[in-house]
Amino acid sequence: MIEKGRIQYFDILKAISIFLVVFCHIVILKYDGYLDNISMLVCWMAVPCFLLVNGAILLNKKLDLKKHYKKVLLIYIVNIIWKIIYLLFYVCINKFDLVNVSKFDLLKYIFLFGNLKNINTDHFYFIKALLAIYIIFPIIHCSFNDEKNGKKNLGIILIFIIIFTYGINIIEFIGKYIIKDNRMTFTEIKDVFLFGKYAIFLLFFVLGGYIHFYREKIEKIKHRKLICILAICISLILLAVSKYIINGTFQWKGIYLQNGYDNIATCILSIAFFILVQNLSIKNKYLSKVFTEIGSSTLGIYYIHIPILTLFSIYLYRYIYFKGVFINTIKSILVILISYVIIRIIRKIPILKKIVI
Repeated sequence: MIEKGRIQYFDILKAISIFLVVFCHIVILKYDGYLDNISMLVCWMAVPCFLLVNGAILLNKKLDLKKHYKKVLLIYIVNIIWKIIYLLFYVCINKFDLVNVSKFDLLKYIFLFGNLKNINTDHFYFIKALLAIYIIFPIIHCSFNDEKNGKKNLGIILIFIIIFTYGINIIEFIGKYIIKDNRMTFTEIKDVFLFGKYAIFLLFFVLGGYIHFYREKIEKIKHRKLICILAICISLILLAVSKYIINGTFQWKGIYLQNGYDNIATCILSIAFFILVQNLSIKNKYLSKVFTEIGSSTLGIYYIHIPILTLFSIYLYRYIYFKGVFINTIKSILVILISYVIIRIIRKIPILKKIVI
């Protein structure tokens, strides 16, 4: 079980992941850039790494059921508050008009995870996935920590998840893009599977628990770091080839990889990076403090970064005359710093500090 206190490599992973999230949103990249395309493919590991860390922490510590469901309720309430904040923000910048929306659509947007046109809340899918996992988490925790056959039984479920997600996705990909046969779709089979559209996210969450639990055995694997680096390189090549097969380009072209989370290469990339960083420590106390502070503020940054980026795109981007990975990196660091300052201010206000948990 994990003892109380922060584990540094978790904060490192979370800080890198939130950087990648900010990096891939409202970008300033070269349209025909090859490096730009690769950098965007790397970003697909951000959310999986969040879930790997989350699972590693929660599955390897004792469960307080009452406290857990209070947390679930808090996440839902915070989500509602941020939906309202986003609504008011887009009204204030004249990107959304309340006159054109029905009361039903408005209530659905605020309370039932709905979306409204011209309000950029697409990234809120992560909160839905997190809540879906947290609702059934006590059952997963009970199985994972059953010393008799728990991990073995849960492992069997993971195998089924892999078959019903990546297995079917690979067959569909080959059918649609290699064989050129659009009949090779298996939606009906997927519908049979219990965990639905968030099955892959559940897979990452549980795998995080396993990887952290068996970390000492994993560390003893010969050439572990080299294997991870090779796996990362191979998975990025596979993602680039996937995009080329689907979109006919190795350049960025403003095109996100289609169904990136459903690509098994994303899974390999995320797990390899997680294991590579496992038990990494930073000796420099100032740099260590930076990762700790950012790592403990990721959910707040996740909510705040889109409004900041939206303002950047309206008032700042027009003055930027060159694009690329470097300037997009600067943008991402600046947005994270601004978000962090806002979080520090909010945390000093008792009634508001819970919205940046």
